[in-house]
Amino acid sequence: MRQFLHDLRELCSQDYDPQHGWKVNETELNAALAMVNDIEPQTIREAALAAQMVAVHWMQMRLSKDALNRGGMVMEQNANLASKLARTYAMQMETLQKERGRGPAPHRQEIHVTRENHIHYHDNRGKGSDGNGTRPQEPRAEAIEGSAKVLGHSEGDGQALPSSGNEGEACLPKARRSKSRGKEG
Repeated sequence: MRQFLHDLRELCSQDYDPQHGWKVNETELNAALAMVNDIEPQTIREAALAAQMVAVHWMQMRLSKDALNRGGMVMEQNANLASKLARTYAMQMETLQKERGRGPAPHRQEIHVTRENHIHYHDNRGKGSDGNGTRPQEPRAEAIEGSAKVLGHSEGDGQALPSSGNEGEACLPKARRSKSRGKEG
């Protein structure tokens, strides 16, 4: 418990007393102790979480003050950090509630599995009527013959068609290089 008290003292600012030198600001220390007392930690884990919550709360409040009091302009970086710390504080509160068993009840989903027998039939009465025989995944023979006609190929005997010769070569411009770009030796 002394360690948590020491940690809380370290969070507080210090004031100078001419008789005793630098000492912890008692107002801030009392506020920190009041916050921890309000949480009423029941275990060491809860006491550590309570000390963290005090630190996060104070950082969030100081960053919020700095973000808002800069000549009427909001300092975005401080505002973003303050927002993250506010979410952190809320998550710490949820953690404390879960630790004590007072958190929201866990949602339970019930799934009932039953075994049912279904009979599934495939009706293949029209098998082979689409022109493919027993291979329905392949294109039909009529479609293949029709595509050959569209492409201008009228020969269906599987022979290669003659291709054009060098007639179009005269239309092409001359190459700029007369030699190949290979290594010269």
